[in-house]
Amino acid sequence: MFALILRGEGKLLRNEGMNNRKARADICAVDEILLKHRISLLQLSVVRVSVVFALLLLTALTAWAQRAGTKPIYPIKFKPGVKTTVVEGTVTPPHGEGDMHNSGFERYSLRVRAGQYLTMEISSDNHQAMFSLIKPSPDDETVERAGGVKRWSGRLTESGDYLITVFTREREVSHFKLGVTLR
Repeated sequence: MFALILRGEGKLLRNEGMNNRKARADICAVDEILLKHRISLLQLSVVRVSVVFALLLLTALTAWAQRAGTKPIYPIKFKPGVKTTVVEGTVTPPHGEGDMHNSGFERYSLRVRAGQYLTMEISSDNHQAMFSLIKPSPDDETVERAGGVKRWSGRLTESGDYLITVFTREREVSHFKLGVTLR
């Protein structure tokens, strides 16, 4: 079986399993179109490969630019029936300038319902990691008494995705464990 589809001069040529004589005639017609437009199959292949390469390069550059400029926000999830989880990570002091600036923090999101009780506690190898808990409102308002702390507990008043930012103020790397209990 043989299949050929080519668009040239507004015509669509097809050959899907026709007899050999008809297939040879269609191939000759395709050759005439290619010669008329001075396009060889090799040139056509080069164009296709170039377009695919350009798309792959564009995708890679976009992903790299996003990674370089935007740190991800990791969702905190609980296993079914479990109310406590621990997330681990590393934070560094902020450093660099302009596009090469590294804020050093890690961010997490926690989806809650109004009225749930949250307890969070952080520990780190050098005792320097801390966190802030930010309300799901568009104002980036910190939850009362939950800015730059090592432990916080309280009843949450709003439903939505709270943002937890873990950071260090010291000049050294801090490996942390953040315990989160939601009831």
